Amino acid sequence: METIVNKNLRWMYLALILSVGGVLFVYLLTFEEQTLTVFERIHYGYLLLAFLLVCFMWIIEALRIKAILHLLGSPVSLLKVLEINLISNFAAAITPANTGGPPAQAYLLRFQGVPMEKSLTVVTVKLFLTLAFFSLLTPVLLLLYQRMLQFSLLVNLLFGAAILLIAVFLILGFYVLFKPLLVKRIVLFFLTKLPLKKWISDPEQSAELVYEKVKGFNKTLIKFLSLSRPERLLWIVFLTLIYWSLFFSIAPVLLLGLGSSPEMLSVLVRQVIFYFGISYIPLPGGSGVAELGLAGLFGPLIPSYLLAGFVGGWRFLTYHMNLIVGGLLVLRLAKRGIV
Repeated sequence: METIVNKNLRWMYLALILSVGGVLFVYLLTFEEQTLTVFERIHYGYLLLAFLLVCFMWIIEALRIKAILHLLGSPVSLLKVLEINLISNFAAAITPANTGGPPAQAYLLRFQGVPMEKSLTVVTVKLFLTLAFFSLLTPVLLLLYQRMLQFSLLVNLLFGAAILLIAVFLILGFYVLFKPLLVKRIVLFFLTKLPLKKWISDPEQSAELVYEKVKGFNKTLIKFLSLSRPERLLWIVFLTLIYWSLFFSIAPVLLLGLGSSPEMLSVLVRQVIFYFGISYIPLPGGSGVAELGLAGLFGPLIPSYLLAGFVGGWRFLTYHMNLIVGGLLVLRLAKRGIV
């Protein structure tokens, strides 16, 4: 967490500069006389609803993590889980490809008395559910609505390659997790055969330490899968579906708030495709690329004078709110000496 507070501040500044710059660029690119009348068309009730959807998402995610912790035998209060999630969202938002979120979440769960192997299990289950959701949904949408999306052959091939890589990652990842000895051999290879050995005094001991951690994590994961009753696992899956349903409701509600009513099915499909792609951009929060990509993807559906407002509003609700609320919580923990 010290990295989040100190070393990664530059990523936060970079993310904000790129994100605001991206919105301004879209604004200048699409500016016309009607752009000045956007505020006269706003339905503020829909904007309030979009804001509440984000808050409901945070609560649903806290309920999901709490349910996983309960199954692992390490209950944590809902309020604490909510705080941990918001801080991990902040950590994800200021690091490339959201890589800072899982370590921050595992670290803060440890402060609540959750053993490391159980903290890692929570992070792994959450990651698996997200990857499984997008790996199953994205190819179905690409196949069913290819004509609606009108993507080029190259874009379709890139999405197909990404989906295939994720599927391979999931299969190999879980295979390795259930083979601790294999992990030990891989770590030992990297520590002894590659340039890393220059900085490792005892590769055998380091590999053995990794092996013990993975073995403990392996036992916890097996226990989680074997002892969990089907209805409780289904409850976690149900909360996952609710979470993403709320997330993908933000754009349609926001568009209604801006006075636009495009075909909602097309909005939904484009959101899923967009979020799937932006998650792997090696920039904090995909900033800059996200704004331009969102404008390009939704440009055919939305009047140009509304495009900058939509891009800015969507990014504020789905990205900047995490930065603001999570950042304030990080500062509070820093004052208490926790981070």
